[in-house]
Amino acid sequence: MTTTTPQGNTATQMEKLKDFTGAAMQGLTTDMVSELAAKGVRAVELLDEIAQPEVLDLMRKLPEMTASLERSMELIQRVESNGTLHTLIELGEMVGTMRASMTAPMVTDLVEKGVKGIEMADEMSQQLIPLLEPMNDALLKTAGESVKHQAPSKMQLLRAISDPDVRIGLNFLLTFTKNLGEALRTSK
Repeated sequence: MTTTTPQGNTATQMEKLKDFTGAAMQGLTTDMVSELAAKGVRAVELLDEIAQPEVLDLMRKLPEMTASLERSMELIQRVESNGTLHTLIELGEMVGTMRASMTAPMVTDLVEKGVKGIEMADEMSQQLIPLLEPMNDALLKTAGESVKHQAPSKMQLLRAISDPDVRIGLNFLLTFTKNLGEALRTSK
């Protein structure tokens, strides 16, 4: 049995390493050396970019943000799987196209139409107010009276038709019903 000393073992390993390094150096071509040098430069540049303070801060925050990012990804996947994401993208594209195609005259025209619509609604409300006040008074008076009395009999209804106020109210209701029916028929 041969015994080797630790110094002899280290010397043998060093000799093997020198032989291996020498063989590797002899096998390298100029192109291989240039490529290794370029990769070394890229590695150093990448390490320099990673060593920037803002990148290091972001890397320190990453573990804290992982749970939030996971929840966000799950939500995005759910929205994508039910088609909502696609619909939102289409809606965004449509709004972008509409916004890009809007011209100053178009905006002016839309604003003018909006103002005219508001003016028309104001005119209608001004014309309806004189009609609504008597109708409201009549409704309140009728509601108060109907609670106090029983429903009228057929004879009482016939006698009520002789009252001029009842006839005016009935005429209004009949005219309104006729005009409403005509408007509904022509709007189809």
